[in-house]
Amino acid sequence: MKKRILFGFLGIIFVLFFTFYRNIIFDSFIFILFAGILLFETFQYSPKATFGLQVVSLLSLLLFSLLNSIELGWLINPCSTVAHNILQTFSLGGSQAAMLSLAFFFFASIAYSIFFTKKENFDSHIYALSRSMLVLFYLFFVLHTILKVKYADYYQARICTAYSPITKAGLPYFMLFAWCATWSYDTFAFLFGSKFGTRKIGLDASPNKTWLGLFSGILFTSVLPYLLVSFALSWSQNTATIRFFSENAVSLILLSVIMALAAQFGDYFSSILKRAAARKDSSNLFPGHGGFFDRLDSSGFVFLVLYIFLMFQEFF
Repeated sequence: MKKRILFGFLGIIFVLFFTFYRNIIFDSFIFILFAGILLFETFQYSPKATFGLQVVSLLSLLLFSLLNSIELGWLINPCSTVAHNILQTFSLGGSQAAMLSLAFFFFASIAYSIFFTKKENFDSHIYALSRSMLVLFYLFFVLHTILKVKYADYYQARICTAYSPITKAGLPYFMLFAWCATWSYDTFAFLFGSKFGTRKIGLDASPNKTWLGLFSGILFTSVLPYLLVSFALSWSQNTATIRFFSENAVSLILLSVIMALAAQFGDYFSSILKRAAARKDSSNLFPGHGGFFDRLDSSGFVFLVLYIFLMFQEFF
């Protein structure tokens, strides 16, 4: 229990630092580091994956991370030098970067299959290949969505106005809102569901989930993120974001409910992967909390909901 509390506290400190400190070099390093850790953990879900397939997957994820970092670096610091023009030529949006990286993975893994896979291993190799592609796509999705939100003022510069909450100073509070929604749903759904829940939802993806846990998580998540972020804003001088939160309380509460459902959706997906591999946790990287993937399994869907909200915030 002490280790669980300690690592939970350290995790919160790191997430807050990552949320409020914005530097392209630091974020690119963290992006690539986390990608490598996540890939290592998710290979535990594919025990039949060969070393060659692992290398191809790692190179694909590094390529994806590099393309996103190049694009973001160009958006933040464009110039007319030849070197930057070359970088601009190869700068790709998230969907294009994911497509190119998956294409590299697809053709490289096929080449590996043709030249290095024995006939008696075809079935297991194809099984590992398909699962690795699914996991890779999900990792692309999670990492890029978080990065998109953190730098939404650059990615969505065309919709930013003087009254837009999409500012360098305002975006950390929206990220904090998403983190709080994820944590509050996971915490209260587990707390009430495990202690008091009796009626199961009945889905094979996670048969121990209860209706009481679901509704308890949604109830607390509908209120806590708004209250916590509003309290954090009360200590800031960010008048545009303060005004947005005060004028759009109902929309933000509805957003937090949708985030709670998205968090549950991500949790179900990770449960499917872990059950297919007969594993409880992705790793033991964080004692008492499981692995890195266990901490981010819901975040990709939650941040996707937030990014869509920010794209259409002018309608609120």
